[in-house]
Amino acid sequence: MKREEFRETFLSVFANGMKRQQKRKYRIGLEYGGYLWHLFYYKLVPAFIGDDARKEYNKVDKNGAIQIRYDLGIGYGDEETSRLEDNFLTAEGIDKGGYSEFYVIGKDFSWCYIVTHEMDLCGPYFCYASVI
Repeated sequence: MKREEFRETFLSVFANGMKRQQKRKYRIGLEYGGYLWHLFYYKLVPAFIGDDARKEYNKVDKNGAIQIRYDLGIGYGDEETSRLEDNFLTAEGIDKGGYSEFYVIGKDFSWCYIVTHEMDLCGPYFCYASVI
């Protein structure tokens, strides 16, 4: 899936029903000068945070999951999603990889795990779409 399709799908699932004004106010996504994970930082959507997010990620079924580095604001990001690499099957594996702005999404967008560039201050975040 191309980067733009990923962004649109992510927002349609995890920010479903959120009005433009709210996205602008909280800077949800690059279009509004921020990050997709601001949904969780500003607690607009219920999510696990920090070690609780890591524990939840380690429990979830990752069969068919995808990954993408998504940070166009500071100049890097993948052009499209790819199959989740084996070394990222655990939160510890992702931490060891040292990635930031790293998104792992369940194959049907039923959950997401996000490591931000502000690792000590924000996140990681884990969210089930069904809770929204």
